[in-house]
Amino acid sequence: FPSHDRPSQPQSNYNPQQQANDTAAAEAAARAAEEARIRSSISAEFDPVFQELDRRIGLLPGQQKQFEDQINTLAASQGQTVDTQQAKDTAALDTSKAGEVQQASGSLRILEEDVRNQLLAKSFYFGALGAGDSSAPGMASEAVTKGALKARSNVLATRDQALAVLDQKKADVAAMATEQKRQIDTWKSDKLFQTAQDFCHFCIVTGK
Repeated sequence: FPSHDRPSQPQSNYNPQQQANDTAAAEAAARAAEEARIRSSISAEFDPVFQELDRRIGLLPGQQKQFEDQINTLAASQGQTVDTQQAKDTAALDTSKAGEVQQASGSLRILEEDVRNQLLAKSFYFGALGAGDSSAPGMASEAVTKGALKARSNVLATRDQALAVLDQKKADVAAMATEQKRQIDTWKSDKLFQTAQDFCHFCIVTGK
């Protein structure tokens, strides 16, 4: 009888451990790819935002300088307004002082003219009487002179009092201007300090 050998069975290469390793590697690669895709998506979405923040942060020094310049300009403008008002008020008071001096000078001229007229009238009067008490003209002249001196003293006292009041008003104007400028300087210092603090705090928070 012819020999009929059974065909040989093929050798199997199946390795469970290798298959498990391959599966784990494939899953890890898939996870890595997905994570990369997600990171790329997030980066694509937020990169413009971060770039804009970086741009703005880069502008901060210039913006701080701009704010500081505005504060300095406003303070200088307010200080100039105070100076202008002080000069205006002082000029008005100086005009009033000049008016008081002029009025007193006019009063003194009128007083001198009155005294002269009175003395002349007394002279005519006693001359018309002829001989008489020789002391009468002198006494009359003395009385007129005393009256004139008293009137002159009153005029000068009124003038000096008015000038003293005006000088005090000028001092008050100067003191007010000084206080207003002090307040402006304080405001400017506070605002500049606060601006520096705000920008410094922002830079610390952002790490810029």
